[in-house]
Amino acid sequence: MYSQQINFYSLQQEIQLDQNNYYKIIGDTLAYYGKLMRAKNSDTTALQNEYEKVFNTLNGSFQSKKESKIKLLLNSDYPDIIFFDENDKSHSMSEFQNQKIILNFNYSYCTPCYNQIDSILKNIPKNAKLIVLLHDSKQGASHLLEKYSEKILIGFISEENEDIYTLNSGAPFTIVLDENRKILYIHARFVKAKDRNLYDFILKL
Repeated sequence: MYSQQINFYSLQQEIQLDQNNYYKIIGDTLAYYGKLMRAKNSDTTALQNEYEKVFNTLNGSFQSKKESKIKLLLNSDYPDIIFFDENDKSHSMSEFQNQKIILNFNYSYCTPCYNQIDSILKNIPKNAKLIVLLHDSKQGASHLLEKYSEKILIGFISEENEDIYTLNSGAPFTIVLDENRKILYIHARFVKAKDRNLYDFILKL
């Protein structure tokens, strides 16, 4: 169905359509069970439990399908995205040609999310560069700028662009790129305490 070189934006649009369809199914399912619960005069616990099972099944199927599609991007080109630093200077990924890049999308107001920055810094080799992108305001991210601005490049993007650049996964989202902007590794959401796959991969860069 796909060639070896996947177009990032085409796949993102496909994932967006899947997500829209998923939200519609979840909305219809919630409305259906809500109607049953309102019509039932007695205890609705059984219906609530049934809804949760259906929701978990639908969500699991959607997430599994999404993860499978995201993996198709390995060895494909990551787009030459543009972002702005704390001084409003624009940057593009092409500036960092010939450098391995760890691109981490994050939130300044989510402590467990931005704690990943420290974990990445502990494992990053000298031949790689960490770029952290936020969709927050500079004022809201002042604590991160104060802590990290001399160690890493922190950039700012719109929330809409974050959805696109993270394939509708949101932050935290980490992509490892080679010197030619080829995608080597993708990790969506939190890195669990015992999960060292991302950090072990970074160590081997």
